Amino acid sequence: MESLARLRRSPEHGVTTCRRHDTDMTVDFRQMEPRFKEILYRCLEEIKATRAALYLLNGENLFSLVSQYGFGEVLRKQVNRNDAIVDRLIMRRTAFFVNGVMSEPRFSEHLFHAQTDRMLVVPITVNGRLVGFIDMRDKSAKQPFDAADLDSGKQISDMLVSLFGQNSLYGQAAVPANTTSSPSAEEPLSRIIEQAQILVARNLTGVRSLSYTLSELEIASITVSMPSLLMIPGVSMAAFTAFGHLGGIQAIVGRSTITDEAMSQFEAKVQAWLRKRGEPDQPTRKTVTYPYGTSAAPIFAGSIVSVLSAPVKAAGIPGLVLSVAFENSPSAQARSLLEQSLVQLEHTVQFAISHKNMQLRNQKIAEKLLEPDFQKYPELVDHSKRTSDLSDQLAHHIGLSPSEIEVVRISALVHDVGLRLLDYRRLYRKPDITTEEAKILRDHPVVGAAITEPLLGPEIANIVLSHHERPDGKGYPGGLVGEQIPLAARIIHVCDAFLSMTSMNSYQPPVTEAQALERIRRAAGVEFDPALSNRLAEMLS
Repeated sequence: MESLARLRRSPEHGVTTCRRHDTDMTVDFRQMEPRFKEILYRCLEEIKATRAALYLLNGENLFSLVSQYGFGEVLRKQVNRNDAIVDRLIMRRTAFFVNGVMSEPRFSEHLFHAQTDRMLVVPITVNGRLVGFIDMRDKSAKQPFDAADLDSGKQISDMLVSLFGQNSLYGQAAVPANTTSSPSAEEPLSRIIEQAQILVARNLTGVRSLSYTLSELEIASITVSMPSLLMIPGVSMAAFTAFGHLGGIQAIVGRSTITDEAMSQFEAKVQAWLRKRGEPDQPTRKTVTYPYGTSAAPIFAGSIVSVLSAPVKAAGIPGLVLSVAFENSPSAQARSLLEQSLVQLEHTVQFAISHKNMQLRNQKIAEKLLEPDFQKYPELVDHSKRTSDLSDQLAHHIGLSPSEIEVVRISALVHDVGLRLLDYRRLYRKPDITTEEAKILRDHPVVGAAITEPLLGPEIANIVLSHHERPDGKGYPGGLVGEQIPLAARIIHVCDAFLSMTSMNSYQPPVTEAQALERIRRAAGVEFDPALSNRLAEMLS
């Protein structure tokens, strides 16, 4: 596949030179600015973002501003690779949003300088390489960004990639995720997608009911923003209570040490509020933390002048309550900040539930893609499940977050699903394959991405597309290099190779685990990510 283009801009003239093999062509982005602006305004029309900026790759490590609206003079003209936003996009290749200055500390400075507390960033990728991003701030009516905005942002990003293709920028246009190079695969491809969609419609509607119970991990993710409540003027302590969830849990944060008398008074006021609402008295397990230390004066019973409680209304889940203690009568400003915090907490609960439902949905879809109602391949299913298990373990071992681990696990489960449509049964165990047969097998990441993108989304499709890329750039289909390859794809690649070397059902004679690890060690930095190669050996030992 043709290598990706490299962009260079001349500071004197604002002209970009796009190098493509041995052919140079010059593009003046100023001539394209009206079209950039037209696409960028969709951020306002479809996402209601009041400010948006478009940055494009200009050199190896520099992104330059090419169009914007709403920012005025506070906007940066250039952003380098070490920037927190760019680093986040390179590592994960997915859009993300931040609602609240305190919710993501690494982006607090960006929000502060732009005088906002809400941000949505959408990557622009061509053949798996980050070539730009859209930086949106604020949303009309002071609404937070949400998951639906991520989908809209992806559509706007795709429009820009299409524009690059029309103007021969950044090499070839991105490989479409809904097409394949194998026309004969079209009918079974559509059947696989149709089968999975029917499954979703039939079995996954109403996954969550009113009896839904929060897990410990979900409660932990919900309460991570609790310390920000202590920033409200006059607040001395706050509690998030989940009655009936895991036997009843109450997470309490204090500005300083809470005395037993103060805790008893706080609980009595919360119970009085519950009785007034006709709620039963339910037991809870308490956890108390002091996020800002205990050097300040202790909180005594006399320090609590007022306690305000409110139900957390999100996703139809009962038994969620937020309670806040004030050391004086709360001002109008404090009440307003508390209301905003309550809304933010409700959004956090909704996101946690949506994430859990998405995990259940993705698992069912992945299973259906592996074993549809026609042409079952038990060896492929077994290898995919073993690769998923080992990739999950390695992702845990290197300390990825739960959501990142879930993406690795699902992506590994479907990483070889493209083989189903490429004469898999005949070629899988064949010891000597022809050049043409090898080319057929090399198409499976593209076909796999085509199958997974409509059902599991662009992030997982991009990982499937990239799981045979190599650090030295000699992988396929895009010839990506080093960290251009998504981290999840690098994890799956090394685990896939290890299992292929050691499996009795592989196309090659099996070797011992020690021999496989030694082969991986020798190929580290060339075929496999060197750090992951070491961590895999460390984990298995």
